[in-house]
Amino acid sequence: METTNLPARAPFPVLSLVFQQTVPPTGASAARDLYDRLRAKARNTALYRLSVCIDPPDYGRQRDGTPIAIDTLGKWLFGTPGYRRNLDVLPDPETIEMQLYTDLPAAHTLVVQTAERMGLRLLKTRKL
Repeated sequence: METTNLPARAPFPVLSLVFQQTVPPTGASAARDLYDRLRAKARNTALYRLSVCIDPPDYGRQRDGTPIAIDTLGKWLFGTPGYRRNLDVLPDPETIEMQLYTDLPAAHTLVVQTAERMGLRLLKTRKL
């Protein structure tokens, strides 16, 4: 399997994806709930498991301190315990904006395909 090279973390988002909101968010945890559903759906895809090489290498940490290798696109994009994700989810009553810290086509495809499987419709993509 081919490995894709990624930076440990970009300093700011570089790509914005805006989706039509199907169910208006409610409550203070709306963004987290949406993120959790997106990640759960994405975990079942081949792109989530795409092998990546982080430069410089980076790791998450389990509660007992055991390192979690950031070695797949899904771990890099959605994060792990002790490793900050590279995707921000910003819902409002009419749209959901998802900001990616990369313009890697595989990351774009993973987010768009997963969101569409959740019933969301992509309205626009723009570079930040």
